[in-house]
Parts: sequence; C-alpha cells; structure tokens
Amino acid sequence: MVTTYGGETAHTQACLGRIRRWKQPSHEVIVVVHDESPTLRTFLELCTRLGIVDRLVLAETGHGHVRGVNLGFSLTRAEIVFNVCIDMRIGGQLVGDCVEVLRTTPTVGMIGWHYDWGTDCEGSRWRDGKLVISIRKPDATMPGGRLAEEHRRNVRRAEWSTGRVLESVGDLRFTCCNGSFFGIRRGLWDRLGGFDERLYPIHFADDFLTYAVLDQGLDVLNLPRRYRCGADAAEFRALTDLAWQGRDDPLKGLDRVQWRSANPDPPLGEIENTFLEMLGRALGDEASVMVLGDAPWQPSVARNTEDAPDLIVCGPGTYRAGLERRLAPGGALITFDDAEGPDDAARVGTLRIHRAAEPRRRFERSTASRAGSR
Repeated sequence: MVTTYGGETAHTQACLGRIRRWKQPSHEVIVVVHDESPTLRTFLELCTRLGIVDRLVLAETGHGHVRGVNLGFSLTRAEIVFNVCIDMRIGGQLVGDCVEVLRTTPTVGMIGWHYDWGTDCEGSRWRDGKLVISIRKPDATMPGGRLAEEHRRNVRRAEWSTGRVLESVGDLRFTCCNGSFFGIRRGLWDRLGGFDERLYPIHFADDFLTYAVLDQGLDVLNLPRRYRCGADAAEFRALTDLAWQGRDDPLKGLDRVQWRSANPDPPLGEIENTFLEMLGRALGDEASVMVLGDAPWQPSVARNTEDAPDLIVCGPGTYRAGLERRLAPGGALITFDDAEGPDDAARVGTLRIHRAAEPRRRFERSTASRAGSR
C-alpha cells in the first residue's frame, strides 16, 4: 500500500518503478493519491491502465498521510499488508523475507524498518513476561529517553490497552517501526484500529501503533539484519535496494515524470503520448492549448489559442523562456527536453510539467465530480 502527498510525482514514479520490477500476480498494489497534482494523478491513472497499480484510490486534497494509510489498508484483501512510503525504493527480496517472518513466527506482530539508531536493535521482544527493548535517544518532545505524560496517558486510555507495556517497562521510550516501511497482519491491524488519526494525525502515529502491537503480547521486529539502516547511507544502499535517501533526496519536490531508455518505468513506446492525452482530458474539454515547435503530442480535444492558454505544449529545442508567465492561472507548461549531461546515451528525454502559480479551480471541480461517480 502506497500513499502519495503533495506534488511528489518523481518520488512516486521511483517508488512504483522499483515495485514494478519484482511485483508478482499474487501481489496487490493499492495507491491512495491525494488530488493535489494533475501530473501525479494522471501518471497514476496511467500506471493503473498498465497494471502496475491494481487499485487507485482518490482522496481529497489535504487528506493527510496517516488517514491515507488507513484508507488504503481498509481496502486490502491480503493476509499480510505492507506500507511503503514514496521515498522508499523497496526490493522484492526484502518484502519476501519479511513476509516469511510474519508467516512462520506467530509471536511476531509487526516487522519493519527502525530508525537509524536501531541498526543493531533486534526490535522489541517479550521474554518470560518481560519486554526486552532498546531505549530510544532523547529528543525535544520526549527528553531523557522517556515517554511524555501525554503519550503515557494516551497508551493507558487506548481501547486496546491492557497496561502490559507500561507495567513491564514503565515510561521508557523504545525503538519503534518507522511508518515509512512496515508489514503487519491484516487481522491485527483491524483489531487495533490501525493508525490513531484522531490523536496522531501527523507525528507519533507509528510509535503509538508499535505500543499497541506490543501491548497484545506480540513482538515488533527490526528488519532482517542484512537490510538494516545505519548512519552510513552508502553502506545501507550497498546492502539492499531499500534506498531511503533522506531530506537531501534530489527527487524531493519534483512534480514531473521522467522516462529513460534503460529500465524505464513505465516502459517506453506510446507511453508519453498516452500520458499526455490523459492529462489533456484531466484539464477538461474546454481547456485552451498552445502548441509550439515539433511537439510529440498534438491535442485533439482542445482549441488552439495564443491568449493566456490553459496548456502550452513545447517541443524539444523550442525557445521557452518566460512561457510560464503566459499561462492562465493554474495552467501547465509541458516541455520535452533534449538529452543533456553525462548520461546522454541512457536518456531518451525528460517530460516536464511546469505549473502556473495559482491553483486550477476547473481541475478541482472536475476531479471531485469524477471521484464521486467512481
């Protein structure tokens, strides 16, 4: 299960591209898309048409990541479900190993990536009625390596709470599964109610879920040892293709789709034209379009104009400086860049979507009406 946010199209493409390489018929990929970017929405509709995404679920703008995960999980049909954040490049062997642990070890409730400081941590296990844990580092929200009073109170008052966790370790904090990647049995998720989006709509939802699983007397494990993350990001990437890039990820914030000839995701062919036709339909039949140069796509549903168009399609090598300023509010500029840089031989070209500053109200209305009819 993958949930998107904002206009992180490049991140989402990289995440799904990695999943596509190892996906089997027994796997079901569900994506919850928050309708904040027509580029991302259209790309995911294309992925659904190609069979990379099995179910595309539309969520309203500002729906939130935690609610998005809950929504996606509510629609799954599998016995074991994994959450994958869009900035994670997950390998099939990793998923297979984690599934094997959950299937063969009834005492394990959840398995997933722990934070950087949990490199050597086996997770949290129950032994002889006592919880064996690794204490988390202090931070500003919970100083001294202890739970804040608010979180202690929330654990005690939770519907699933038996008091087992706090009676065993008191208010010590311990390493928890990061919500970016974890696997859990569907039945356990349902029993606990998933993420508590009322108490923790943004932060600490994954911590609270970890406490909930442990309170049932089940173990929460770190990833199998060869996949674990440490302070050395290069070593982490060398061990596995679960390549979390962190805040400096060059793809962060890029609302564009890119295809290369080497392992393209989705594959090349008519994909670019299909994508653009779908984007044109998303903009609406009344959209005005300007085509400049030898563009690979000529819109058939829109009228050409030179006066504040909703969409400008600009072919490779065409002068494009300042074109964004000519767009109507919320409009889009599509450019097909020539191959540049050291990887010229590998790149076919990059399709970029440049947005005007103001939101496009027509798009928001049209997607809302389509979402209600699906």
